[in-house]
Amino acid sequence: MKTAAFSSVLGVLILLFSFQNCQNSQPSDEINEKALNSVGVAANSIDLNQEAMERVDFIIPASKVVSQANHTYQINYNKILKIDIKTGAILESSDLDATTATYCLSESLKNKLMSILNSSQICKASPNLPAGTMCSQVMRPPYAQLLTNREQYDLGSATDSCGNNSVDLCGDQANLLKIYIENFKNQYKQLLCP
Repeated sequence: MKTAAFSSVLGVLILLFSFQNCQNSQPSDEINEKALNSVGVAANSIDLNQEAMERVDFIIPASKVVSQANHTYQINYNKILKIDIKTGAILESSDLDATTATYCLSESLKNKLMSILNSSQICKASPNLPAGTMCSQVMRPPYAQLLTNREQYDLGSATDSCGNNSVDLCGDQANLLKIYIENFKNQYKQLLCP
């Protein structure tokens, strides 16, 4: 009886020690990035002045009230304004239906947008969270997408509720772009093409 109990205890101990070192060791680049993140922001940034920007898409949350069979529903959807940086053409679409409309960016609005983007950098970062912080796995959607000749940047996005792997314009430039979008969404329908 003692031999069976000893064997069981020994088996459990062996099992526990065998899982002790299962964690993968981190590559030195990952360790260095974590060290850079210790101040809260990664040093991983991209200067947009060095990028060939092709298009910027503004993603604007919208809602619509629909009545059907004596019931009223509110439908939330995204309106997407795709702005071709070179031509200034604006294509309005939504994820609600297939209708589109075309507008043209005025020279002054184009210059203001380019001024914001050309003087910006894109920061890719993760917050410096205390050990043991739990983050829900709800992705934060972007408020805009910037397409260059090399990559697409989902501005304002993050992979979880804590803001891990966030991508946005660095510093106050993100707020400048958000203010631009807020003003733009109220006036773009007046920007008729010649």
